[in-house]
Amino acid sequence: MRISILFVTLLLSAATLTVNAQSAGPNSPTTGSTSGSGANFPNLQGFNTAGDNSIAYTDLTDYPLCPNSNFCFYSKEAYVNGFNFSIPSNAIVSGIVLRMRKMISNPLPNIKDSVVMLTKAGLPVGLNLANNLQWPNSLTYVNYGDSTNLWGSTWTAQDINNAMFGFMVRVKNTDFAQLAQYDHATIKVYYVLPSSLEETAGLSNFSVIVNDTKLSLQNAAYLRGAHISLFSILGKQVYSTTDYNTEPIDISSLQKGIYILQLNTSKGMQSKRVVVN
Repeated sequence: MRISILFVTLLLSAATLTVNAQSAGPNSPTTGSTSGSGANFPNLQGFNTAGDNSIAYTDLTDYPLCPNSNFCFYSKEAYVNGFNFSIPSNAIVSGIVLRMRKMISNPLPNIKDSVVMLTKAGLPVGLNLANNLQWPNSLTYVNYGDSTNLWGSTWTAQDINNAMFGFMVRVKNTDFAQLAQYDHATIKVYYVLPSSLEETAGLSNFSVIVNDTKLSLQNAAYLRGAHISLFSILGKQVYSTTDYNTEPIDISSLQKGIYILQLNTSKGMQSKRVVVN
């Protein structure tokens, strides 16, 4: 289990975490471009609006076989962005959903995803969420990600609001030559907002270190006896101790996601955001 730690100060009560769950979108794209080799991707503006008779498509016909000699054609990479998000600068992003309306031109089981990734500042990052399912025979929305899925990356409000935030797709053909068509795409971003901000003196010198399934507080001898809690991003408490003894905290049972580590001592309160990957 790999943990990355980002610092955030929150105004918290001793027993509860106050966050405001929010979402933005679904927003549609406004720009697009192609890259790489393979079948071309004409008319990327087809991603922008549903049902406008403008289709983004790739004609998977006359391109070389895959290196492993399976009968398999690929499209170019289509980069789709310009989603015009404007989420608050202190937002903690908790999940991203990409929704694409797509179909194939012939009811044969041959067109599938090759790559479906989000882009940060125009570059693909994180996990490829392409699935191995046959594309539908009529225009159908297919979802990728969910309200707690960060696609194997971390996201700030600045990343989401960037004009080059978006996604990249590539399509593969495993049998009969035909068109793969997209009519629309949207992205919805889920995030939470702390109720307010607080800067607490005297609690900023310690660091959080994770080894395997243990979370440790370093340079934190002064935190002995502190009340320490760990909350999910939706405010559910998943760990608590009222008498911290400086021993590592077992986090082996935690699922992937964002957590808030809250500390309450005689010097005040502070928290750190913990991303479990």
